[in-house]
Amino acid sequence: MEYDKKAAWQRYSGLTTSELVELQRSNRLPITDAAMVEEMLAFRGVSKTVRENLKNPLVTGVAAPAGVTSMSNETTYKDVAPRPLLVTLISVFALWGFISNVLSLFETKTPLSFLYFLAWGVLSICLAYGLWTLKPWARGFMIFYASLNIFMAWTLILLLYMQPDEGWKLSFTELARASMSGKQFAGAFTTKIVFIKASILTVINGLLLAYFFRPSIRRLFL
Repeated sequence: MEYDKKAAWQRYSGLTTSELVELQRSNRLPITDAAMVEEMLAFRGVSKTVRENLKNPLVTGVAAPAGVTSMSNETTYKDVAPRPLLVTLISVFALWGFISNVLSLFETKTPLSFLYFLAWGVLSICLAYGLWTLKPWARGFMIFYASLNIFMAWTLILLLYMQPDEGWKLSFTELARASMSGKQFAGAFTTKIVFIKASILTVINGLLLAYFFRPSIRRLFL
């Protein structure tokens, strides 16, 4: 009977990475299925060295993640756990930032702006590499970056509350009905937009900070 690769892929695609690791480690699979499982592990980001170790019956097992009863001494949680989608997306955005800054280098006309885009380009490519390869310093940078954004956003909100003009505190409906000059309306409207942006920035970076403090994420970056 001809081997149905598509059916085999569907049969194993519903298993978690830990379950696939256990199957590969057990050496009970037919050759064709073992090749399929190895291909699936490679697709999920498990390195070639780890896949070879998992097929080696002579390597002794140690404590493993939930769902895996035997793993090699060289296999870690980072090796078998898939890269989180959010980490991958941030890494891709950082890579895009690098490309954008490199393109801006060709349009710059002053040494200061050249150094600015060069510095941000180097930072972006380093961050993209660090997040893609799950380096500990990349997680530390993201925590620092999110904390800095929250601090700056709350500083801006505090400054807004300290200014004497409180027209921006009105709702958009109240602001539209308020009797004020065009200049006052424009100032209050602009200040309100700044407040909304600072609030959104606080929420997003707060969620980002909580995400990188999650135990499962921290364990990935060890």
